[in-house]
Amino acid sequence: MQEVAALLLCKLGGQSGSADEIKAVITAAGGEPNEDQIAALVADIDGKDVNELLGAGMAKLVDVPMGGGKSIIMINIDEY
Repeated sequence: MQEVAALLLCKLGGQSGSADEIKAVITAAGGEPNEDQIAALVADIDGKDVNELLGAGMAKLVDVPMGGGKSIIMINIDEY
């Protein structure tokens, strides 16, 4: 998971998200880079747009139930 977070930080910072950049971000944060996971991630996203991948992932989450029941709190601002 830290590899994906590092990749997204690279992209937000205007970098390409290469394996070396991902390793540098993880190391700077005090983590230990996993070479195999970084290589797999870089290979999986090669030639793909990160924004499109995020959009596709968000579209899949639409049908996933999240949270508990709905709560509504009504406050009369005239009382304050």
